[in-house]
Amino acid sequence: EIKVPAILGGKGKVKYYIFLIEPEKLLQVAYVHRRESGLGEILDSYQRMVEKRRLWKINNFISKGGYFANNVILSFKEKPTFLRFEKGKQAGDVVFGILQFPAYYASAWIIDGQHRLYGYANNERRTRDVIPVLAFDSLDVKEQAKLFVQINKEQKAVTRNLLWDLYPDIYSDSEDEEQELLRAISLVVKKLNSDSGSPLRYHVRIPSVHPKGKGITNLTMTTVCDAIKENGL
Repeated sequence: EIKVPAILGGKGKVKYYIFLIEPEKLLQVAYVHRRESGLGEILDSYQRMVEKRRLWKINNFISKGGYFANNVILSFKEKPTFLRFEKGKQAGDVVFGILQFPAYYASAWIIDGQHRLYGYANNERRTRDVIPVLAFDSLDVKEQAKLFVQINKEQKAVTRNLLWDLYPDIYSDSEDEEQELLRAISLVVKKLNSDSGSPLRYHVRIPSVHPKGKGITNLTMTTVCDAIKENGL
């Protein structure tokens, strides 16, 4: 029996719950459809298969103290129980209460975030960490698929060029060797692009510092940074 404090949201037929939960608890009831033929309901599934290589990378990231701020998104196969707190403990239209999961295995179908969750499966922090979850109340398969496509296709991803530009800021206080390396490479390329004596001056497209109308930005920051990293320079 899994119970967690939660917030109830949504209108009409679309209801959802927002809560925090230990990965170990969610691993007991969550599952991912695999895209295979001849397996009935699975023919209508849309979810990507769980990739072992990605799981090991995430496991290593978690072991180093990493965490995920974005929600795992799932849908309950059957209606869960939601026990509302008394009105005095509510805040406007926000409804607080205790969410009780349906009491059986595979009661929660993962729409997005399967690698984030299963990356905890063999990690000792699965009992200590908590992850944010957005859980829909019995969302039908077509709506789940639509939501999955919106998350993975229609939302614009952060480009690698922008990530290289951001590393000096997001890793400024990091003591992780790999993160320090990425930050150093980014700073080197920015210096190559700005120094008056550099042959690459104004030739590297850097999102935050590229001067409009100056030079020929025929190189991306990703191209130069990757070359430095791959060649051990």
